[in-house]
Amino acid sequence: MSISRYVNLFGKKLSAIQENEIPYTYCRDEEKFPIKPLASVPVKQNSELLHGMALRSDLVDFLIASDSLPFEPERDDQIIRGNFRYTVLPVDQGGQEACFRYVTPCRQLMKIHAKVDQ
Repeated sequence: MSISRYVNLFGKKLSAIQENEIPYTYCRDEEKFPIKPLASVPVKQNSELLHGMALRSDLVDFLIASDSLPFEPERDDQIIRGNFRYTVLPVDQGGQEACFRYVTPCRQLMKIHAKVDQ
C-alpha cells in the first residue's frame, strides 16, 4: 500500500499540513531536528482526576516519515511549531506503551502521540 493511501486512511479528522506553513522542530535535550509531518490528527480530549480536580489535555497524533528522526520518539520529547509546544507521551494512559507506532508494514511512517502544552 502506498504512503499516500496511509495518509488518506489516517483518520476522519485528518488535516493536511501545507508546505508553506510554519515549520515543525523535534527536540530532545539539546538536539533539534526539522520534521515535516504529513498529517496531524486531533485525538479525543483526555481528562484525569487529580485530588478531586479534572485536568483536561488536548492530544494530537503526528504522522511523519520514519527516517525523519535518527532515533525513536521518547516520552517528554518536544515538538515545536511557532509558539505551540507539544510534549510526546505514551500511547496508553498507563505509560507502558511506546510514544509512537509504525503505521506501515515496512515502517516507512510513524504516528507520534503528543499533548498540547498550555
